[in-house]
Amino acid sequence: MPALISGFEYDIFISYRQKDNGGEKWVTQFVEALRIELDATFKEKISIYFDENPHDGLLEMHDVGKSLEGKLRCLIFIPVLSRTYCDPESFAWKHEFCAFNKLSRLDDYGRDIKAANGNVSSRILPVRIHELDPGDKALVESELGNVLRAIDFIYKSAGVNRPLRSSEERPQDNLLKTNYRDQINKLANAIREIVTSMQQKGVLGNSLQSAPATKQVLTSPGLTKKILAALAVMVLVGAILFYFKYSSSVLNDPADSGIAVLPFRNNTGNKDLDPYGLGMASAIRSRLSQSKSFEMVSSLQATIPYKETQKSPREIGSELGVNYFLSGIYQKDGEKIMVDVELVDAENGRVVWTLPIENRLEDIFDIQEKIASQVLSKFTHETASPVIESSTSNLEAYTHYARGLGLRAKPQFIGEYKQTFLEAFDPARKEFEQAVRIDSSFVDAWASLVEVAALEYLNEPKLENRRKIEGYMEYINSHFNASSRYPYILGLYAYRVTHDYDQALHFLFKSLESDQENVEALHLISHVYKRKHEFPKAIQYMQKVLALDPNNFVYWVGLNETLLQMGDYSDALKVDLKAWDLGDTTYARADDIMWLAIKTRTFPNSIPPRIRVMLGNDFTMWTYAINRNWEMAKQIAKVNHNDWRLIDFHLNLRQDDSAAMVATRALTKDPNDYLLLAASGQKNKALSVLKNLADKAGRDDKFGRAILLWGEIHCLTTARDFPAATEKLLQLNREYPAFGDYGSFEDDPIFDRVKKDYPPFADAVRNLKRQPLPDLSAVIRF
Repeated sequence: MPALISGFEYDIFISYRQKDNGGEKWVTQFVEALRIELDATFKEKISIYFDENPHDGLLEMHDVGKSLEGKLRCLIFIPVLSRTYCDPESFAWKHEFCAFNKLSRLDDYGRDIKAANGNVSSRILPVRIHELDPGDKALVESELGNVLRAIDFIYKSAGVNRPLRSSEERPQDNLLKTNYRDQINKLANAIREIVTSMQQKGVLGNSLQSAPATKQVLTSPGLTKKILAALAVMVLVGAILFYFKYSSSVLNDPADSGIAVLPFRNNTGNKDLDPYGLGMASAIRSRLSQSKSFEMVSSLQATIPYKETQKSPREIGSELGVNYFLSGIYQKDGEKIMVDVELVDAENGRVVWTLPIENRLEDIFDIQEKIASQVLSKFTHETASPVIESSTSNLEAYTHYARGLGLRAKPQFIGEYKQTFLEAFDPARKEFEQAVRIDSSFVDAWASLVEVAALEYLNEPKLENRRKIEGYMEYINSHFNASSRYPYILGLYAYRVTHDYDQALHFLFKSLESDQENVEALHLISHVYKRKHEFPKAIQYMQKVLALDPNNFVYWVGLNETLLQMGDYSDALKVDLKAWDLGDTTYARADDIMWLAIKTRTFPNSIPPRIRVMLGNDFTMWTYAINRNWEMAKQIAKVNHNDWRLIDFHLNLRQDDSAAMVATRALTKDPNDYLLLAASGQKNKALSVLKNLADKAGRDDKFGRAILLWGEIHCLTTARDFPAATEKLLQLNREYPAFGDYGSFEDDPIFDRVKKDYPPFADAVRNLKRQPLPDLSAVIRF
């Protein structure tokens, strides 16, 4: 049976894994129920392609081109998303889902269709029959290029995650409260909306093509009056529709909506009250997210840059990937605080709901709860506030916590290496410490305190810092083990302090059960996978982070680190330039960009003028070094007081005594620098420093151990122990085959001398058995 629109083979293509149609034949029953519902929804007969027979020519061993010829030429593609469907190696994923996603973008209609009401719908209409793992959900969203919006047929209760049956024994136990018959109807209505929009688009396209460019239509006064009358009716109907759409007590289904909460603006004239805007946004965002009503709730970090933005609502919605955003402004009158809240439709910029609210300042917690409850009531018929654990009711503790959030939200990088991590994060840590001193039951403040302190320890692993964190954890373990925040704190501690990466993943994934858009947890998961050298997974989760917060350069820097360790220098350079454009304009980032340009052999052409200016003499120094003009490079390094590079250039000029003198002088500033120790003739002490660092690395920290082994090679070449350096290079390649950052051995001048003086090292570099880079085009998008 042909499709409703000419040129298409089928109206609907059902894609699924054969594994999901065993036993009860769930997919077969679903398709039959959908056929019946479509018959009652459309006057016409709707054609469905459904491969019920496992031997229908769509198995892995058959010819894909012939089997699928014409069948994917359909109006709507319905993938049945399950735990087994989200497999990039499966036939259904590669040759049906990905194939349609590509083909539909190329036909006359495009993949995304704009409906008459202004909404945009994808011709890929997912049906979800299991709660997906975060990794699988991220994979689907990466292929789609946007947030997953599915119609769910899921039965979920304690310990249960299975497809919803048409006839349930205990439907009241389904936590999702979905009804099979209603979901089938919802799917049929969605199909009708897409098909109708495509038909209208086809008619409009044909009429535009056939109509003359200029034609006088208003040929008589009578006809003019009829047209004006028709226009008046259209305007009246539009006004009625607008009224019902924007005056209705219930907006879009939250399961199909993304929302962001922007930091509220302070209009009190008192700068000391600035933190309250961030604090209120954080609390409301947390409550909306933990209600699990919305498809997506944007992270707090992502919304901070929009507090004083001049961007249009559509730009904000597009950049954050949300349909709505909540904004507010607050004023103070004596002991009262007055908050005006607006809910904005990001697509058209209309304010669809407002809430003026007034209360005593000390009751700001009630204000937050009421706003969250009222927002939920605009999207559902429920009026009750979500059941969320109490955080604090102490205004003074809340004030310190909100200040800490503001300090922590500042760009997390260390300027020109003038600050230590302790100096950079101490202000935020002290505010969180003060908050828990005032209210020891304030779990959010405890979580933030461990987060900041553990980041300090990760970068400066001092014993006193670790003991302080262990004191925090002792209190948290005994008081908050039932809190929804507890798994995140445990995962954070396991990653940054004890370096037990398997345990970190266990708890971080558990934390996503209460907040699947927890960008901090997703960020840490990416870093854990990087340290385990599971680079594709690391990138997959960093892509999820960037979907939630695309304008935070910290996350782009994290992606750069993973690509660098894989040896994907070309993409790493693109990411570094992106981080620079987003605000990481430090010398360290400029230097990294320069070094990647050298590794990709695009130096100096790939370095923008603004970065060349920041690099200054170092850019000139590297120009000489790339051309192996060591004498000129040495002179510039001496002027710049760049001791490390000055040592390298002395060694390449075989001025070993001069290199040792520079290293000895520099050791007065940093007596534990292993490279300076090696250059000064203290090889054994240098190796001892590296061994101590290796001992502190986690048992499964492949990233850290590979980096330290690379450091040993550098150390041994600096100390001119070339046989030992060669053996370490072979060990690195043998023990960490996924480690791909070998470009330094080929391009960095520090290895020039050893390659010339000791041919076995040069042979080892030439014979490095690098693993091929995985195809990450589905998860890396710039």
